[in-house]
Amino acid sequence: MLSAYDPEAVTIICIDPPGYGTSRPPDRKQEINRCKKDAGYCIKLMETLELTPFAVLGWSEGGRTAIHVGGQGKTLVSHIILLSTSTQVDFRGDMAFKGEEIKKFLIDSL
Repeated sequence: MLSAYDPEAVTIICIDPPGYGTSRPPDRKQEINRCKKDAGYCIKLMETLELTPFAVLGWSEGGRTAIHVGGQGKTLVSHIILLSTSTQVDFRGDMAFKGEEIKKFLIDSL
């Protein structure tokens, strides 16, 4: 998807928060406020690179981080783009992660 953007029109910066991918050590701590913490790293990075204001795009859990980036960096963020983002997991999502067939929990939604 990122290759579809014109490099003459946009600069794309991808983050690897502490504990993810090649950003180890430390190992990732699955804290309840991890996305909020990651937002601070994102904002500091963009300020250090002098790339403000900026648009933030978050996919999946990165969308949660993007929401926090927007909240913490209100004067720095011009746009927030969320892709396949869930902001909370209810019992149906919890069951999906346990390997259950999700369709049986979504009958009323189909």
